[in-house]
Amino acid sequence: MSVLKKRESSQSFPFNLKGKEDFFSLMGGFLYFIQLWIYAHSTFSRLDESAYIYKGYLFATGQYEPFGPGLWTNKGPFSFLIPGYIQRWFGPGLGPARYFAVFLALLTLFGVWFTARRLSGKTWGMVVVWLFVFTPAFAKLYSPALSQGLIALMLTGVLALSLGGDRPLWQLSLSAALAGLMLLTRQNMVLILPLLIIYIFWQYGRKAGLWSLFFGGMVIFLGHLYWWPQIMQLWRPWLPEKLALWVQSLYLPVGSDIGGPHGSFDPSILNRISAFFLAFRLYGIILIGIIVSFFLWQKKWKNKKAFRDAVFLAVLYLILFFMHAWASLGKNYCVYCFPSYLGFFNISGIFLILISFPSWKKSLPKYSYPLLIILILTLSVGIAFSASEDIGKLLVKTHIPRMKAGHFLTGNVDLMTLLLNKFQLSKSLTRQYASVVIGLSVGLIFLAGILFLNIKKKANFGYLALVSFLVFSFFASPLIAGSHAKREYAYGDMIAAYEDAGSYLAEYIPAGSLVYWKGGNSLLPLLYIPGGVEIYATQLNAYNNIKYGGDSEALLKLGLWNFEMDAQWRTEADYIVMISYIYSDEWAAFLSPDKFEAYPPSSILLENRPDSFLRVFRRK
Repeated sequence: MSVLKKRESSQSFPFNLKGKEDFFSLMGGFLYFIQLWIYAHSTFSRLDESAYIYKGYLFATGQYEPFGPGLWTNKGPFSFLIPGYIQRWFGPGLGPARYFAVFLALLTLFGVWFTARRLSGKTWGMVVVWLFVFTPAFAKLYSPALSQGLIALMLTGVLALSLGGDRPLWQLSLSAALAGLMLLTRQNMVLILPLLIIYIFWQYGRKAGLWSLFFGGMVIFLGHLYWWPQIMQLWRPWLPEKLALWVQSLYLPVGSDIGGPHGSFDPSILNRISAFFLAFRLYGIILIGIIVSFFLWQKKWKNKKAFRDAVFLAVLYLILFFMHAWASLGKNYCVYCFPSYLGFFNISGIFLILISFPSWKKSLPKYSYPLLIILILTLSVGIAFSASEDIGKLLVKTHIPRMKAGHFLTGNVDLMTLLLNKFQLSKSLTRQYASVVIGLSVGLIFLAGILFLNIKKKANFGYLALVSFLVFSFFASPLIAGSHAKREYAYGDMIAAYEDAGSYLAEYIPAGSLVYWKGGNSLLPLLYIPGGVEIYATQLNAYNNIKYGGDSEALLKLGLWNFEMDAQWRTEADYIVMISYIYSDEWAAFLSPDKFEAYPPSSILLENRPDSFLRVFRRK
């Protein structure tokens, strides 16, 4: 009997679908496609997506080169080139980019399903499909044209070609080459290839390891050789100062003044805690499943190849998790980026749960019970705390009869007002305290139910609590994450809105015009102008690549800018595009009627924001 058959036969599952697993997998895939399609149309195009698409289009059409002067190449070149060539082949605009992202997301789902089916049987293949369906954060993250979708597909390919202990040499070599391509797409995936090579040496032996090292290393070497030395810009922020200065000298003259950081952020500890637990709110099935896998990890596995797979996946996930937690929660740049960062490597967590499940031990010692209780209560409170804003809205919408001195009065009062009057707290603190109480209550009710079930069935309390908490998170995930989706993504049909905005700009701005952009974080509407326009490409990253002071020539070479450059651009652009909500008295004075001709405004870009229309000003 083969290793895979042994692994499948050792798998136990609580119900038998009698050959209908593939049908239910197909049904789940269709529902996931519907989610992707809805979010592809309703998700607001943020700065990152705009930069990937627009920069990629400029690269693909030869107007700029990766790491060349004038355009900040802050990520691996393929994160721009892949969406860029989609724009070139299928036409510029948000629609082709989003539809391609949906296609990639479906390929990712197929790859995960196919690999899960191969490793653990049809039933688990079906389960992982429905895991995607019951985790709305996947569709939200992978439907826009972001690099998370590209990386998720590549990682799925890497794992599909290497896991199982029975992969042929050509698949292992291709897996390593794909891991090298991941690094050239996002530099934060730098550890994937070395960890994969170590795993292949361990699982498959010296010959497979050496060939994989050769092919993976060759992809990285050729990529760096092609873009040398400018590609070293990607690694400068990761290096110690002295080494970083030497690396900088490879692509910039020694002594060049590139200024300093402009402004700083210092999120509170509560923001960092909220962002951490927001990840559990959005990806609770995976994160809780990994925690359960570690608690129920057997010391001795019957299947050694499955054990090596699981160790590799556990090390991979933990390293990437803490690496991205440090980059987001540990720094001040973007703490709420942490949940979306998990989208790069959550696929490895799914496979870890899948492969370790048959070897979970069925009991835990009693001395671990207090830790389990604290863990469940902490997660319940933390997830509720991350949803404090939504809980606050729920308090406002919930009305109860008015009472005084034990007697009912006429009329109703909302819970928020009642709590504010009773405890004399701010709305923010009231939301937070209410969230903690609700989360603690849910956790205690859950534990009470498990205790009752444990007494009735006489099962091991630790095992029953962990597995029940995982199953609960599976089915509760859409409810827990749904409110976050509604608040963040209800903007109407964004593809149609961008097409309308693009038609509006094309009506007033001739092809070839020099455009200064203050139309919001996304420059994508400019792509709809037939023949194209000239832009100040450094504006594609808004204020993320601005410096305080510095030499303008050196900054421009790296695709950076400062306020002196910005002032110059304002005075020389043919057209200035402004979104109404940033139009100020200062801009009104600069765009005076004696210097600029103002055109009628566009239609509203965002359904839930009446002041989100564009205005075009032509220099006289």
